[in-house]
Amino acid sequence: MSAEYKLEIVSGGLAGRVVPVPTAGLRLGRSSTCEISVPGDPALSRNHCIFELRGGVLYIADLNSANGTEVNGKPVQETVLKDGDRVCAGGTELVVRVSGAAVPAPSAAAPECVDLGFGRNASAAAPSGAARPQRLGALLATAGGVAVLAGVALYILCAPQGGAPEGSAISEIEGAPASVQAAARFSAFYEKTVCSPAGILRYALSIADDGAISVEIDEVPDANRHLSRTEKPGDETLLGFKNAFADPALAGLRDVYQGPARPDGAVSSRRLCWTLDGVSHDVYVENCDPPPAVETACRELETLANNAFGIWMLQYSSGELVAMAAEAQRNGDVKWEDRNVEHGNTAAAVKHYREAIELLKSVDRKPAGYANLVESHDRAVRELDARWRALKGSADVAINTRDFAKAAEVLREILRTVTDETDERRKEAERMLFDAERRLSGKDRK
Repeated sequence: MSAEYKLEIVSGGLAGRVVPVPTAGLRLGRSSTCEISVPGDPALSRNHCIFELRGGVLYIADLNSANGTEVNGKPVQETVLKDGDRVCAGGTELVVRVSGAAVPAPSAAAPECVDLGFGRNASAAAPSGAARPQRLGALLATAGGVAVLAGVALYILCAPQGGAPEGSAISEIEGAPASVQAAARFSAFYEKTVCSPAGILRYALSIADDGAISVEIDEVPDANRHLSRTEKPGDETLLGFKNAFADPALAGLRDVYQGPARPDGAVSSRRLCWTLDGVSHDVYVENCDPPPAVETACRELETLANNAFGIWMLQYSSGELVAMAAEAQRNGDVKWEDRNVEHGNTAAAVKHYREAIELLKSVDRKPAGYANLVESHDRAVRELDARWRALKGSADVAINTRDFAKAAEVLREILRTVTDETDERRKEAERMLFDAERRLSGKDRK
């Protein structure tokens, strides 16, 4: 049984509450958009800290808060949480409660060799819960991070080559890991890493056998970008991921493909583990073109993940994302100022502010004014909700008094005010308008 994490709030405005940590994680702060929202705590930042589940382990990360986050009395930027740990953020204190089989946390002791997930003799990880390497952002968070990075690249360059034929573009390494044990349901793990003395880019995608899909992206030190998301998509999306492994050629591949070392010490690798129809496979490719079946599967997985998680913004640099977010925020400000000019301007402001926040999600160092952006978004959301409630109340009164002409007029105003076609408030207004117009047409004589 996997571990279940809960946060017991022992002091502050929400003292006495126990909050389960969902797979997607949760945020603590004053903002109403936070899963644990404490608006009355002035010592909390609007988005103060975040609790995240990575590979079954609970992490906490401070979100550049004004007053910082403490774990067991010590300030932290990011750390693993264990049962009984006490978290203090502003005037709110929480205790971590763990039940079930806890996943071992990463060891605090420095390992003999840093495993970044692209070592040629890395042990195979089960696709249903592949053990992922420690997050790269933590490795490079210190001033000596770049030196460690260069050292890792040098280690890989100088490591034994395992008997690869000289001059071979693709060769097999002795002692390659065996295929992983079979699992009952479909699961997969895909990791792409590019490592050089200049930086590291790591993209990891895992598909658990319960259908949960997680994506982690780390780009350091230049972009200093970290992204971690988990979702449980519908059956159709999950089937798309499963079909990425439908090529029969995948089953006939070797465990490891190895190209020659590069003069600059750079290492480019891909790892693909999957269990399909009760049979498991593990393929590792380093410093060479992957077999066509692997290249196609990896490309399909990345495309599906980018669409499912909406992470198309990763093609842009941090600077470009900040500039795009600033433009979206300006557009939101214009619509907000004109909110009384046209019915849909408040909803348009919400849309632009939300776009700006989304653009900045993968940027670790949030730009100046980010807190104002979140506040502007929350203010516009509240205003839109207030307008909808007022109009909905008028529509309800008209319907109850059987003034269907008035009801239809107000409901059309709701549609002009709530412009997002996926918004449940708009969908409800559309259903009510259909009924009101049907009654007006005389089709319903009851």
